[in-house]
Amino acid sequence: MIITEKMLSKEENPCDDGLAWFKKEPNHDMTALVKSAIKQGGEPMNYVGWGLCAVMTKEQRIEWGIFSAYQVAHLWKDKSPKEYAIWDEWASGRDRSNAARAAARDAARDAARDAAWNAASDAARDAASDAAWNAARAAAWNAAHNKTLAKILRYGVKILNEGGRR
Repeated sequence: MIITEKMLSKEENPCDDGLAWFKKEPNHDMTALVKSAIKQGGEPMNYVGWGLCAVMTKEQRIEWGIFSAYQVAHLWKDKSPKEYAIWDEWASGRDRSNAARAAARDAARDAARDAAWNAASDAARDAASDAAWNAARAAAWNAAHNKTLAKILRYGVKILNEGGRR
C-alpha cells in the first residue's frame, strides 16, 4: 500500500519529526517504510507504528493491538493475573462485547502502568509509561527490545496488506 501525506493526516496530525522522516524516505510503500524503519531502529520504528495505526481500519487496529499485547503479555501476566484474565477473556474472543472490551482496555492499561513504574531502567519505565495510555499501542511501545517491536510492525503490515483477519 502506497502511503501519502494526506493519508497520514486524515485522523491525527503527525508529529513534525515523524513527517520529516516520512518525507525523506524514497519509497512510500508501507512495507518498504517498515523495513527501512526496522533497519534504522529507534524513533523511525515509532513513526512507522504510528503510521500503521493512522491508515488501518478500526478492525485492523484491534487485531494488531491484540497481537501486539500477546507479544509482551509475559511482562505483566504474572504480576497482574486478575487484569490479565480480564484482558485475555476479551482478546481471545471468548467475550467480544463492548463492556468486555472496555474492561480489557482498562485492565491492560492499569497493568501496563504498574509494570512501567516497576521497570528496571528509566528508558523502559518511560516507554512503558507512555504506552500505558493507549491500549492498542501499549504492547508495541512497552516492547523494549527491537526484535519484538520489529515482529509487531511486520505483522501490522501483513494485516494492512491482507485487509484484516485471515
